[in-house]
Amino acid sequence: MNPVKLITASTLTPVTLTEAKAHLKVTSSDEDTLIQTYLDAAIKRVENFRQSPVMSSEWELYAKTWPASFNLQKHPVSAINSVKYYDDNNAQQTVASTNYRLQDFRVPCRFEFDSDFTQPSTYDP
Repeated sequence: MNPVKLITASTLTPVTLTEAKAHLKVTSSDEDTLIQTYLDAAIKRVENFRQSPVMSSEWELYAKTWPASFNLQKHPVSAINSVKYYDDNNAQQTVASTNYRLQDFRVPCRFEFDSDFTQPSTYDP
C-alpha cells in the first residue's frame, strides 16, 4: 500500500484548454478532446517527475510508526489538517495541533512533533 493517498484532486489546471488553443492558434472545437488529452498527460508527467502536484490538492499520509519527525512525500505543503491514530481500544484519536508543526521552508517539507510530545500507545492489529 502506498503511504500517500490522494483525497481531493485539484479542480484547477496550470494551463486551460482555452489558453492552449490560443497558443496553438486553434479556433475550432474539432480538436478540443485531443488537446485536453495532451494537456492532462503533460500535467501528469510533470507531477510524476516532480513527485508532487502542480496545483493545490489534498493528500493523506499513513505511517506505521511514531517518528519524532519525518519528511513529507509531497512539496510544497501548505497545511497539515490533522494527525490521527488508533488508541489501544482501536478508537480513532486526534493529536492536538499544538503538539506538532510543519517545516514548510524545507524541501521536502518536514513534519515534526514537539520535543515534549509523548507518543501514545496505539492499537496493533
